[in-house]
Amino acid sequence: MKLLCGSDFHGTMPKKIKEVISKEKPVAMLYAGDMPPHPWDDGTLEDVTEGLASLEVPVYAVAGNMDDPEYLKLLDISNPSFNYLGMQKVEIDGFTLVGFTDYSMPLPFAFKNLMTEVFEKFENALKGCDPMKTIIVNHVPPKDTKVDFATAWGFDEHAGDDALRAVIEKFQPLLVVCGHIHEAKGTDKIGRTLILNTATTLSVVELEAGTEPTITFYDEPAADGAKGRKKQAKKKQ
Repeated sequence: MKLLCGSDFHGTMPKKIKEVISKEKPVAMLYAGDMPPHPWDDGTLEDVTEGLASLEVPVYAVAGNMDDPEYLKLLDISNPSFNYLGMQKVEIDGFTLVGFTDYSMPLPFAFKNLMTEVFEKFENALKGCDPMKTIIVNHVPPKDTKVDFATAWGFDEHAGDDALRAVIEKFQPLLVVCGHIHEAKGTDKIGRTLILNTATTLSVVELEAGTEPTITFYDEPAADGAKGRKKQAKKKQ
């Protein structure tokens, strides 16, 4: 099974997203949040929402720090192919998608929630799931990884989610798809869990029961024809 992943489009759909879908033939797209443009970005929120809704595969999305969850719920109702995950579970080809919506990030990215409260919400969302068949979609990466280190805007620190890190360490899901920290896009591992930060980048995850997920990146400018580069995350012993 293949899944197309993306995050942080900020007003502009990748120009070759439909070409990637035609080539890779994913069964669905996972979108890890942040559809609206920044004030300095080209494009509009509608460019992204309409673009996602027009794809030939169903889209499963969570809210980013710039998204309005209520707006995403309305999109879910009005567009048959758009699905707002929220704190919900969805079964796809024997795998379970679980959407997370709360954060326990450090400032300045969000007001800090009580980590215990957020952890309990995450833990409850995972009840009954088989870890080796579970895929978490969350806007923010887990804390203290290669994919949460912020260097933009004068920062030089890990800016990920403490509660997400804690629940990954305890539950060990197969895969976590996230975004948010644009400059830290890539992969890392926490135990046996593969972490994919796909911020501003299209990526395709290939999943097969009992094997390590394979990631194909279509790095920006992926929309301008950059070749995908495939890499297999090495399994830790």
